[in-house]
This record gives sequence, structure tokens and C-alpha cells, in this order.
Amino acid sequence: MLEQPAALESSIPFICLTDDPTLTSETWDVRLIQPEFPLDRVRSARVLKIRGHELLDEFQETLWLDNTVAFIGDPGELLDEWLVSADLAVPRHSFRENVSAEFAEVVTLKLDDPARIFEQWGHYMVVAPLVLASEVLWTGMLARRSTVAVRETMAVWLDHVLRYSRRDQLSVGIALATARHEINIVAIENSASRWHEWPRSRGRNILAGERVAQNPLEVLTLELEQAYRDLDAASIELVDIVKKRESRILECELSILDRESSIRELEASTRESVAALNATLASGSWRITAPYRWSVGRIRRMLSAREGSSGSSDSVGSSSDDSSSRDRKTQSR
Repeated sequence: MLEQPAALESSIPFICLTDDPTLTSETWDVRLIQPEFPLDRVRSARVLKIRGHELLDEFQETLWLDNTVAFIGDPGELLDEWLVSADLAVPRHSFRENVSAEFAEVVTLKLDDPARIFEQWGHYMVVAPLVLASEVLWTGMLARRSTVAVRETMAVWLDHVLRYSRRDQLSVGIALATARHEINIVAIENSASRWHEWPRSRGRNILAGERVAQNPLEVLTLELEQAYRDLDAASIELVDIVKKRESRILECELSILDRESSIRELEASTRESVAALNATLASGSWRITAPYRWSVGRIRRMLSAREGSSGSSDSVGSSSDDSSSRDRKTQSR
């Protein structure tokens, strides 16, 4: 850890966010946190740098320092000066021509996977060529005000760092191009200013387990190999989708055939029934017996009517007979 003597004379807290429970400091207020990606310490640090942390929510203004930057002076004065008319302040890179040159330098110094860097550069060439030609920003120091617009810009920046190279100076420009707030590009020398000193780090390690291209041809080869792998995976997925669709189509065709067969059977049965009915109606015996059938129906109706009338008379007569009998019994007494 790089100690910050300026913290001893400042009323503004110097907060160090770390996942190392053994870390101590004489100048930093050390806060223990859980890393965003336990197996990717670099990108976990980028998340804190770009998105911030809930431990910092109480502050309206913050100043980020990379762990190789030694601060000089009063951070309150810097914030007042840098954010006087902007919500975000970033220093200009003092010795790199443009963003494309920064891409080339990252490849030369082997600071990240060259295939990923080349992919990012190629995508920017298509969607944001002007960004590649613009000035490079040095993100060793960042001053910002906590606003919705700034958080939106930081979210875009973090998306690019997580999707492409972990080298955040490659993507900060394209993020700031989407900003809906004022930005202060600070003109200072990166190595030293009245606000800081930047000890240049030596012996940066190549990413463990990653291939490092020695020339542009190898970069293209790595990119091509990845493209072939992606194509193979996509082909396998496509074949599986086609097979599933063909199976579904076959099931639908069989179902249609079954329904058509049932419809044909029903039509045939209907035709047979209609033909039998027509044959019966058209037969000679049916016409000859028509009067007989009418007479039988007539007789049945008459008998039914008579039976109903007879049942009603018997009931009344029985009542009359009972009355006569009662009269005779009365007279004999």
C-alpha cells in the first residue's frame, strides 16, 4: 500500500477499500469489503473505481486515486477547483497521441489479452471511429459529483471494462461520449503536478494463462481462432434447433393425417346413412303402406282419447253409487 502523508493534515477522510483483512495503514481509513469477482482482482478493483461502493454513498463528492498515485495538497481544494463547473473531472493523458495509440501501447506492453484488445479496437472502428482518434484520458485520478447522470456514464464505462479489456483508459472515452453532464478535462502532467506524483510502476505482469501476441499477425490468428470456436458453437446450436423443429413439424403432420382420416371415415359413414334413408323413402313398399300407417296412427290416437275419457267416468260413477247406498241405508233405518 502507498501511504498518503497528505491525509494526516486533511479533514477529508482517505478511505481505502480492500479485501485483505490483514492490511493496515497509518494514513488510510481501511475498510474491508467483499470483491465483486473473487477470482478477478483487477476487474473487482475497476468496479470500485468506476461504480464506487455503498460505503461512499454518504459523500456528495469523491476523488479516486490509483494505488500508484501519491496525493499532494488539500483534496478539498482540488475538488472545488476541478468540479467548479462540471460533475466529472478527468486529467488529459500527457504523452499519448490518441486512443488508438493507447490500444497499440497496451498490446506492446502486454497488459491484457491481445485478442480481446483487438476485438475491442475493431468494434470501436465500426461504432465509434471518432473516439479512437480523440485524445486519451488518464484515469489515475477521478473527481466526481454523485448525480444520476454521472452514475449513468459510469455504468456505460463499467459495461465496456467488463465486456472488453480491463484497461479502463481504452473505454473511458466512449463512455464519456454518452454523458449528459459537464466534463472537465484537466490539463496536467501525468507524472507530477501540484496535486500529485505518479511513481511509474515497473515490471507489470502478463496475465496468467493468457497467450501474448508478438506481432499483429498473431493477434489476427488468435481472433480467427476465437471466431472459429464461436462459429462451431453456433453451428451445433443451430443444428439442434433445426432437429427440434423438424421433429415438431413431423408431429404436426402426423396429427393432421390422423384428423383427415377421421374426417374421411365420418364422411363415408354419413354418406351411407343418407343413402340408406333415401333408399327407404324411395322404396315402393314405403309408398304403398303409407295409408295403412296413417290409419294405424289414427286408431291409436282415438283409443288413447277414449281410454282417457272412460277413466274419468268410472271415478264419478263410483262416487254416485256410494251415495245411493248411503241413501238406502238411511231409509231402512
